Amino acid sequence: MHAAGWLDVWNLAMSIVARQEPFVAIMLVTLGVFVIVMAIEGLRTSLLAIWRNLRTAPEAPVLAAPAAAPQEMASLAPAQQPRNFSTGFAARAPAATARRPKALTMVPRQFSSPRPKIRRHPQLDFASFAALPENAATSALALQEAV
Repeated sequence: MHAAGWLDVWNLAMSIVARQEPFVAIMLVTLGVFVIVMAIEGLRTSLLAIWRNLRTAPEAPVLAAPAAAPQEMASLAPAQQPRNFSTGFAARAPAATARRPKALTMVPRQFSSPRPKIRRHPQLDFASFAALPENAATSALALQEAV
């Protein structure tokens, strides 16, 4: 009886990948490598968990809790602390329960980016601009020198 082996499956997969375009072939190979790596990682994690479970020390025996006195069990209220009243300026003790924060009366403004501004300038007077000493031409240029 003849059956396909792993080598036959490998040759079939390689012949399918070889017929594809380069991008598709690269994606198929990448997918195959990803599946193999994830399978190995899952196997490693499972084996590591089994190994750690077998390696753990035996649990210590659990001790029973001491029996409570009958008078303590009768009262569920917490024990009262004695109050210390100060005659001087002392910080007030924090409240036993946290207070609810105040409701906001005004919602903070949302951030908005500054709007662009159109800067309008009066018509530039090029004659007066050229007359300034820092902008004055040292000599007249011929057309061929300017180009």
